[in-house]
Amino acid sequence: MVRRAWRPSCREEGTVAVPDVLTVEEAARVLRIGRSTAYELAARFLASGGSDGMPTIRVGRLLRVPRAALESSIGAPISDIPTAKARISATKAEPAASTRRFHIVSDEPQLPLA
Repeated sequence: MVRRAWRPSCREEGTVAVPDVLTVEEAARVLRIGRSTAYELAARFLASGGSDGMPTIRVGRLLRVPRAALESSIGAPISDIPTAKARISATKAEPAASTRRFHIVSDEPQLPLA
């Protein structure tokens, strides 16, 4: 049996359809905050019993953010999730031209610089 990974359907370039339950990283992109900050807010929500932080539920060892609770918190519907920023490819880019000056060594006599 071939197992295929689930991939969200793309609506437009740079966005995906919004599921009912988001990952903490997806919620961070919706809120335009960093991943670490989003996990801190999720931990704060769980530690405070739901009185502070980003609404989060625990599913086993995973943290998930219900879309309806997030929409309620921000007071607006979530229509799209921005896709993750493209990372620099694993291959190294061509190095930029060096600004170093090299001293040419030759056996020929050099004229003194004036």
